[in-house]
Amino acid sequence: MSEKKLGESMKKRPTDKELLTKKDNFIEIQFGYSNKYVLPHSDGIKFMEALRNAEQKITCPSGIYAEYIIVPIDDKPTSQIISQKEYLDMKMAHLLGVTVKELNAEPNPPDTKTS
Repeated sequence: MSEKKLGESMKKRPTDKELLTKKDNFIEIQFGYSNKYVLPHSDGIKFMEALRNAEQKITCPSGIYAEYIIVPIDDKPTSQIISQKEYLDMKMAHLLGVTVKELNAEPNPPDTKTS
């Protein structure tokens, strides 16, 4: 994306204060190495509570046939809080096709040189 378009989109962006007063934080729940899900914080807490008694269905390691057994979950999910600002920055960066770092970079001031 050109710097001009990025600068224009930054001007239309709500202030951090406006953003922070509208929604709760989010929670990222990670299963294994690469499965990460983002939910509103209250929904994420409910989801984690629902997993408290969850078990895992796996193929029986010693069975000749494709039999399954139920075992305790061996890879417990992990979670972390994502602030409103982080969440919105990631969403906006994706929509604009830029990185979060590029989105949050200070726009270059216009060239004020006169000839």
